Amino acid sequence: MATDLGSHSDGDFKNKAIPEFFNGADGDAIEEHGTKVQPNPSPWHQRVRLGKIPDRRATSSGRVSALENSMKKYADKKSEFVVKPEISQEFDSLAEAYDFYNLYSWEIGFGIKYGQCRRNVEKCKTAQDIVCGCAGKPRRVNSHSVCCQCPAFIRLHHTPDHGWFIHDVKYEHNHGMAQICGEKLHWASHRHIDAHAKDIVMHLRNNNISLSKTFGVIASFFGDMQNLPFNKRSLRYLCKRMNQQQGDDDIRKTIQLFSELKEKDPNFVDSVLVDDERKIRALMWTDG
Repeated sequence: MATDLGSHSDGDFKNKAIPEFFNGADGDAIEEHGTKVQPNPSPWHQRVRLGKIPDRRATSSGRVSALENSMKKYADKKSEFVVKPEISQEFDSLAEAYDFYNLYSWEIGFGIKYGQCRRNVEKCKTAQDIVCGCAGKPRRVNSHSVCCQCPAFIRLHHTPDHGWFIHDVKYEHNHGMAQICGEKLHWASHRHIDAHAKDIVMHLRNNNISLSKTFGVIASFFGDMQNLPFNKRSLRYLCKRMNQQQGDDDIRKTIQLFSELKEKDPNFVDSVLVDDERKIRALMWTDG
């Protein structure tokens, strides 16, 4: 249905103010009552698109790390904590920032985890939150979850040279802190097993060393079991993952071997029996 714009109750549209960003396209002049009127500059600013960006910057021997600066401040009695996150502290990668905040959380008595992040159109992270282990809400009512909406966190943004820096930080917690080492080890962030310890565990388990003896050998490197940065449950979980990875690798090698045998022997036949969960129960083969 046609509409008569001239009969609009508010009068002629020509007398109305036109928003600046509608005053022509691409900066073209608008002709009004026979006179060309230059449009006002647009109030909108184009956002800078970073696109594909590295997740870390190159290390430099001349750059002083945030951990080294914190230790110097503590030595000069300018800080009450050995490690303390502060705004504008820079890191080469997210992993370095996570380890730095994890050291602070160990000293204070809480755990940490990765929170929300922001990605650009290329799915690259441009901002990352590292929050307290008590952040968020419980998934179910009347559960034993430690989540109590703790507000403590650090927010990391990218630096121009592809590093990371602390853009915002909150220190306040709404829960009690762990006081002794045994309580701190209940946090998942403090049960981390480094790469060197993983290599030793893999070597011992490949030589059929029991879990208890493996735990004792690792503890001997730290002087005592009380000094271990992880507990026996974490070691058991690590061994379980190693067995799964080794089993997957064995299956891959077996399939590759059968493919080679089929190329050499046309009469080679194999059969696989799986259960309801698609796990292999039996493997049979015959050749010519």
